[in-house]
Amino acid sequence: MQSIPDARQQSFEELYGPPENFLEIEVRNPMTHGVGRGMYTTYEIVMRTNIPAFKLKSSSVRRRYNEFEAFRDILERESARVTIPPLPGKVLTNRFSDDVIEHRREGLQRFLQIVVGHPLLQTGSKVLAAFVQDPNWDRHAWVLGCFIAWRLRHQSKTEWLSSNRTQKGVPLALNFIASANLGFYRTALGSGILFTYPQIATIAGVQGLLVYALSSALPLLIFGALGPIIRRKCPEGFVLTEWTRQRYGAVAGIFLSICTLITIFLYMVAELSALQQIVTLLTGLNGLPVVIVEAAVTTIYTSLGGFKVSFVTDNIQGAMVVGLIILGVIAVGVETDIQRPLIEQSGYLNSSLLGWQLLYILPVAILTNDFFLSGFWMRTFASRTDRDLWIGVSLASVGVLIILTLVGVAGLLAAWSGAWDMSDVESGSLALFLLLQQLPNWVVGVVLVMTVSLSCAAFDSFQSSMVSTGSNDFFRNKLNIWIIRACVVAIIFPVVVVALRSPDILQIFLISDLVSAAVVPCLVIGLSERFYWYRGFDFVVGGLGGIFTIFLFGLVYYDGDTRLAGRLLLLEGGLYANDWSAFGKLLMVFPVGTLLTRLGAFVAAPFGGLLWAFGACALRISTLWVWAKVKGHRFNALDRPVPRQMTRAGAFDADEHAPVVEHSVETGKSGRFF
Repeated sequence: MQSIPDARQQSFEELYGPPENFLEIEVRNPMTHGVGRGMYTTYEIVMRTNIPAFKLKSSSVRRRYNEFEAFRDILERESARVTIPPLPGKVLTNRFSDDVIEHRREGLQRFLQIVVGHPLLQTGSKVLAAFVQDPNWDRHAWVLGCFIAWRLRHQSKTEWLSSNRTQKGVPLALNFIASANLGFYRTALGSGILFTYPQIATIAGVQGLLVYALSSALPLLIFGALGPIIRRKCPEGFVLTEWTRQRYGAVAGIFLSICTLITIFLYMVAELSALQQIVTLLTGLNGLPVVIVEAAVTTIYTSLGGFKVSFVTDNIQGAMVVGLIILGVIAVGVETDIQRPLIEQSGYLNSSLLGWQLLYILPVAILTNDFFLSGFWMRTFASRTDRDLWIGVSLASVGVLIILTLVGVAGLLAAWSGAWDMSDVESGSLALFLLLQQLPNWVVGVVLVMTVSLSCAAFDSFQSSMVSTGSNDFFRNKLNIWIIRACVVAIIFPVVVVALRSPDILQIFLISDLVSAAVVPCLVIGLSERFYWYRGFDFVVGGLGGIFTIFLFGLVYYDGDTRLAGRLLLLEGGLYANDWSAFGKLLMVFPVGTLLTRLGAFVAAPFGGLLWAFGACALRISTLWVWAKVKGHRFNALDRPVPRQMTRAGAFDADEHAPVVEHSVETGKSGRFF
């Protein structure tokens, strides 16, 4: 018997609702902007869909023809199995006539209908959804990073992780500028500087701003001083933790590596958090899509190209930032109206208590924290010669000083122009953005482009340095390159999640600064040949002891109150407390006098750590002496190691074209923990 087909009547939704995998895209409403040679036409892309590959069901964005060209180029590189249709041809004459514009609109619509409707592109393309739906899509970020990464995709694992002795002075300078450590709430020379430096100007005036800028710029010179020493002692390394492992042993190397990785993670979180806030403040739009796009773009090209692509993009983005800073300063200077009575009222030309505090706190905190940033050490090892390294860090120090001072002056201008109410102290971090609200939209656009360039340059550096450090310290560079690339992708997820939750990054950074202030002085002792008897045990105990010294100082300062001493260790009162209690965290202060006690906690860590380190050294040597006597062995803890000379080719002297042989001395006793 023949079966009767199902004659169930369709519902109203099934009859008149949108079909499954519904997609409509239209290019419409062309608009011509500008005058003369600056004229260009944009086209509105309107899209409606329920396909899961696209995050928005309805969207509208505007694109120029050259953005369509960049989009098509990226599609061809990332989708080799798909034939990408051509765009309508370029027109040399009468480009802005109605007929030409309409003909181009029709061609662009046909192009998008084919591309957007292709199932392989819907599921496999990283750029498709962003181009047709994200109003903040940046063709420069995609084209620059992805193109360079694609060219470098076949490099070896060693080339992915580092680029030792390959770079000259000027490219190094641009890279150090892009990676510069900028103090509290810092994100290297990233988007966070638009908050922090104007804020310090509104709090501590000209004195505080200059101290802050100098404290951020001058520590870069330490890499010119110590870099050649470390590179000769550890020529095959590319991060500080490798020298630490060879000098102090595996335990000490892992200890420093953990401090390094946590610090870099905090920088990445702070960068994305700052970028989201800035985009929201400048445009009034949700900054989340920009964060997602930046994270995706930098992850793609960093995972493919590694350190080398980060180095190249930092060069280009660093040059862009310098140009944009100059343009922005000119624009702000011309458009801002200063009210002279507010200059005297502000008191910003006078010195302040906080300004004198920062004169000690910031140089020590930023200098020591720079040692935790692997990106600096990778660039130090990448310098072709010691002269190139000095040229790079010197130019970078001057450039960073100028850039940060100019950005910070925006805080002064906001107060002196009345854009920022000086009685509203809590909104000081928004001074630059309040000033921009009074300026033309094109100035805001320049600042927005500068922000994205800064952020990308900083973020990809953190990604490559974090993965390179982890690969070297925990896996001894034995991981397959594809596993290393997968690590770049895996790291981005917790970074984005933590950034979007917006924790108190400032307080965490302050704790990180205290740790570096305690650890680094104990670390650098091993650079001197005079301290050949200094071991990894002494270094680790000294670092941990320096942190504990802060708590001991708190007990003295707060008359034995353990709760307040613990809060001082965590800096819950913040950095800008209006007394000297936060000032002493960097010098071991014993209760021998009221004056020393009031220096505060930001003096306890380094000197306290050094006392703990030498105390641990004395205890270790005494223990080894007793052990030698008990066992009848020869006591050799104070024997000077016999130098072992190693010859390595490939280094260059002051004449960059004349190859010479570099002699590296490694001691037989290096790497001993106890």
